[in-house]
This record gives sequence, C-alpha cells and structure tokens, in this order.
Amino acid sequence: SDVSRVEQDRSDGPSIGHCTVIVADNKLILMNDLGELILANASRDRFEEICRIPLLTGEICWTQPALARQRLFVRNQSRAACVYLGLPENLESASKAAATTVDRIPQGRYVDVANVILGVEPEYLFDPPTLEWLNRWYLTGVAILVLAGLTSFCINQMASRRGSHSLAYPGMRNLFWGVAFLFGAIGTTVLSRWTGDFFFTWPVCLFVIWDITVSNSSKREQSRTWTSRMQSGLVIAMLFGCLLAYFFLCRRLSLVFEWAFLTGFLGAVPIQWLQNRMEGKQTWSVALKFAMTVVSFSAYNWLSATILILRS
Repeated sequence: SDVSRVEQDRSDGPSIGHCTVIVADNKLILMNDLGELILANASRDRFEEICRIPLLTGEICWTQPALARQRLFVRNQSRAACVYLGLPENLESASKAAATTVDRIPQGRYVDVANVILGVEPEYLFDPPTLEWLNRWYLTGVAILVLAGLTSFCINQMASRRGSHSLAYPGMRNLFWGVAFLFGAIGTTVLSRWTGDFFFTWPVCLFVIWDITVSNSSKREQSRTWTSRMQSGLVIAMLFGCLLAYFFLCRRLSLVFEWAFLTGFLGAVPIQWLQNRMEGKQTWSVALKFAMTVVSFSAYNWLSATILILRS
C-alpha cells in the first residue's frame, strides 16, 4: 500500500512523501519515492521516525521492496540493492566480507524534469484531456499565432522607420515562423507556471514545422536547382527530427496524448495549398494570408483533437 504525504509533527521537518510500507518487528520499513529508506515505530498515536538514510536517490523509486531473512531488496529504474537490517554479529562471515556500507553507495539529487519543463503537471497523467482543456489549448495556440504575427509586423515596421528596408512577405513569414515556434516552445512552461493550470502549446511548434515544410515543397515545384533540393532535404530532416523529439519528450514526461497531435496535419493541407497559391499574388493582403494560416492551424488542431476524442 502507499502512504500519501505523511508529515512529521514539526512543520519544518522532512516529509515522507509517497512511499511503500512493510511492517516487521513492530516497526515500519518505508521506502519513499525519492529513494530514501526510513525506519519508524509502528504507532497508532503519532509518526515516530527512528532513522532515515539515502539509499537509491537521484531517481523516482516506485517499486515495492521485498523483505526476506532480515534483508531488504530494493530497486529503481537503473539500480538495485540488498540491505541487511539485522544485527551485524548475526551476519554470515562470507556475506560480511563481501558487503559494503550504505554510505558508500553513490547518491544523486533528484530533479523533477516534468515539473521543470511543464511548469504544472496534469493531475491525472494517464487521462485524456477534457474538452475544456482542448478548447483552452486551441485558443492559446491561436493567441500565440496572433502574437507572433503582431510581433513580426511590429519588428518590420520598426526596421523600416529606422531606414532599413522593410521585409517582403516571404521574409515576414520567416520571422513569423520563428517567433511562433519560440512562443509555442516556451508557452507550456510559462503559462502553466503563471496560471497554476496545465497548458499545452507544443502543437503550435509542430504546426509551424509542418507549415514550413509544405511551403518549401511548393517552392521546390517552381525551382529544381541543386540548392533548392538541398534546402528541401534539410527542411524534411528538420521536420522528422522535431516530430521525433516531440514524441520522445512527451513519452519521457508521461503525456499519453502525444500521438494525437501527430495525426492532424492532413486537415491543414488543403488550406495550406491554397495559401501557397496565394503567396505570389499581390491582390491578396498579408492580413488575409495570415488569416489563412490561423484557419489552417484550426483544421490541424481540431482534426487531432477529434481523433483523440474518438480513440479515448
């Protein structure tokens, strides 16, 4: 069984956290999720800690220990240990000669990678996101695109006022892609920490990379030089690299809905194709082309969300 957040009487003392429990000799043998071995009295009145030692620190430890012949067998994802809990004089001479002391086991400091990167973890990691969350993530993604568009436009206007040449639409679009990717990459961490609730903005990054790839493919049809082919190869490699990095990072962080946002790109293709056809035409305003990008993102996002809802 698990003991959740049992605190010592002193408020400034260390907490047990989530731990496994074994009862033996009227004592509690506790192995907490930070890899600390704790010995306490088995009392109904209050928690009385006898001692605490770091045993397999540096990684989360959720495996139930086993106690046999006064030996406690513990492990985490990368290491295992057998700890003798009996009197030293009762340990066999052969075992004593081969044994080492606990303080000689290398210890590490645990860093909660999920908390650092995500800002706020979902309360139930293995549950699919609710419709409320999906709506919130979508509106946040649109807000990021709008903010990136305004940022690139303002930078372009400032450059032109200072005497520099203003960027043409392709240059502004490159600037827009870069800003949108940056905001999408940091948005999950920043917004989650700021609001205290879980936000997921990484799909914006996936959409940006996909949009760059589709746009580059359209340019390749118009130019078949060696340079354009090399550029296309680099863009495609960047796309697959980002998709794999996203997938494995989500797996590392136990985000079980990571696959859903890898499936909705086909929903954006028709709109992106029309947008690329519009790119060289002066009759289409930059604002309208940007609006098409937002519509394309909406198609990608909601096709991914629909597939996720149907699968869940």
